[in-house]
Amino acid sequence: MKLLSASAVVTTVALVCWTDSKLDQWEEEQQDMAMNLISSVETSYDPLQEWDDLPASVQQYLSHVVLPTNSKTQQTTPKALSLQQDGEFLMKKDQYVPFTAKEVFAVNPPGFSWEGKIAMAPFAPSWFPKLFVSDSWVEQVGHFQAAVQAIVPMISLDTTTATASATATAAGDKTFDDQLALGQATRWLADAVLLPSSLQPNAGMVTWKAVDAPEKAILELPIANIRGLQLEATFDADSGLLKHVTGEKPFLRSKRDFEMKTWQVNFMDYQRQENGMMVPMKMESGWYNDEGDFEAHYKIDNLSLQYHFGNAEPPIAEVA
Repeated sequence: MKLLSASAVVTTVALVCWTDSKLDQWEEEQQDMAMNLISSVETSYDPLQEWDDLPASVQQYLSHVVLPTNSKTQQTTPKALSLQQDGEFLMKKDQYVPFTAKEVFAVNPPGFSWEGKIAMAPFAPSWFPKLFVSDSWVEQVGHFQAAVQAIVPMISLDTTTATASATATAAGDKTFDDQLALGQATRWLADAVLLPSSLQPNAGMVTWKAVDAPEKAILELPIANIRGLQLEATFDADSGLLKHVTGEKPFLRSKRDFEMKTWQVNFMDYQRQENGMMVPMKMESGWYNDEGDFEAHYKIDNLSLQYHFGNAEPPIAEVA
């Protein structure tokens, strides 16, 4: 009996140590990606457009959300942003669960790292295991991983190991690798609204193209060299602020297969930050369903925005 009890204690201790080790490994990987983004060496990019060549709606928007660099409230352009988020995730149809997250978004070179912790049930207590999700685009490598409590793997994908999708056709459809990269770069393009100086011509990152409707424009990221990477931006006629971006983005239908679906991010509750930038504090991202209706998969509150101007600043602290 004593031997059985001793064996149970040893097994329990070993399991706890293994669990802690897996969790530490997960957090170290997230921290490494975040620091990689913040400390990376910037590349000098020439402007891809002149200010006067921008559509009028884009000029109005950028004038609202980015103060001139000679303003007292904004001396230099941030190279990165870190923030916390909380909100709701669509676990299944009409059922949302809470989540918390932290993100680091970098301008030059472009990239992001997002780590979310999603409740496994709508009213689960705080101690109940959560789904850990890592979503990133670092050094133009796309990565997506999900694991229960960072221990039990559910899915792990990256563009260095993904194989061609069996659904790719001879007509030239993107491979699985291409689609994952496209999805991550498309997310970067939408998240750039949180650091709107990245959307100015002098940043050398994006281009804007006029369309027939005066309140719309096409936003592209040419430096990524990814075919099909663009979003349609829609601006509010009264405020001039960006209301939403819409475009085709790969939707993960199964562990090894994407399909292209219409994706949209809505921007709300713009607030001026200490550095003079005006950014949305609330966002919704999701897909249009088969009935043609927008369905928010994430309802997001942006919190604790911290802009980084150099290599020495650490990213934000751990989120519970």
